Amino acid sequence: MKDNKNELEPKDKEEETKEKEDKPKKKTAEDVEKEMQQMLDDLSQQMGVDKNQIRVISIKAPKRNFLTILIESLYYIISTALLFIGLSGYISWCEGKWYDLLFYSLMFSAIELVLRNVFLVIFKKTFIQTFGLVMVVPPLIALFVCIFIPFIVTPISIGRYLIVCAILLIVREFIKKYSVDFYYRHKKVKNKK
Repeated sequence: MKDNKNELEPKDKEEETKEKEDKPKKKTAEDVEKEMQQMLDDLSQQMGVDKNQIRVISIKAPKRNFLTILIESLYYIISTALLFIGLSGYISWCEGKWYDLLFYSLMFSAIELVLRNVFLVIFKKTFIQTFGLVMVVPPLIALFVCIFIPFIVTPISIGRYLIVCAILLIVREFIKKYSVDFYYRHKKVKNKK
């Protein structure tokens, strides 16, 4: 019995050391500082600029909780439905009734929201590096996926469809940007009083 225990102990120690080696090491503040200094040195050499002229900023990723996701989802669903139905009155791009357009816009919104949240989870670092520009991809994917589902609406003209989609995306983002900016400006003024 004692021999079996002694035989198992070295194997366990070897396995523990292998597990420790396999786990990625957490970076300490010193390691991060060394990497930053190395990056600054490389950048100053490549650009031919003095190291003191380079400014380093830190960007915190926005935290998304359930309420934020819910409000954003409701905004996208309502604005997409209203804009699709409204724009279809001016630019006849498809055959179908208003409830077909409503169903189409709901399907478009659902696909877009799923893709947005997946992109935010998977490509968080890319999202920060591109300053959110990567979020242009989910609505484009949703537009092309929804157009290939023929049982909802049948487009009369692809050119008109693309015009409606471009107007939809631009107007929706302008409304979101300026409503969020207004909210935060109002919140700052309210907090100062």
